[in-house]
Amino acid sequence: MVITNPAFTAVDFLNVLNEFGRQIGHSSITKTLSNLTNKETLTEATPTAITAYFVRTSQSWDYDKAGLFEKGQAIMLAKYEDGVAKDDIIYADGTNKVIFSIEGTATTITIFCTGHGVTAGDTVLILDTTNYDGSYTVASVTNANTFVITDNAHNYSAEAGAHLMVNYTKFRIKETWPVVGTFAPNDAGTDYVYTVNSLFIENGS
Repeated sequence: MVITNPAFTAVDFLNVLNEFGRQIGHSSITKTLSNLTNKETLTEATPTAITAYFVRTSQSWDYDKAGLFEKGQAIMLAKYEDGVAKDDIIYADGTNKVIFSIEGTATTITIFCTGHGVTAGDTVLILDTTNYDGSYTVASVTNANTFVITDNAHNYSAEAGAHLMVNYTKFRIKETWPVVGTFAPNDAGTDYVYTVNSLFIENGS
């Protein structure tokens, strides 16, 4: 049986993201299984920026994974090529601001962002940089447009045009389903266009 285009093509889905998508943070997860205890450890990679279609829902399940208590709260459609997977971390529902410049030294990162709105102790996400992507705690606030992060691993050149995400919610992906976009005779040319992801708020976010 031959079925032609029963779902989105890649172009269709890109049009959806262009109209309704938003920038979020995505951290892939590496799973390590202990040879001694058989316990699984989840290690989070540095967050990167991706664009996805993100929907808040009223799911009511509870989910326990690796000692974390999580509650279902959202569905996300992401490009298949972005490689989101079960147990990955998603940063979303925050406020995105433009970082005009960012400078690192041997001990600090200084962020220049007009009206940043953060205070000392806040956790922020930096995205779209070459060397500074990641989640950080604000050490001090210089003024309404500048704040400082204490850091000993980012003594790099200054960068511009990055993004700051504040007041975000941290999610973990419970389940993910790749969706085929095009069927062709004998499955020739079949491709995966996007993934449907069920997300759970991570405890403490």
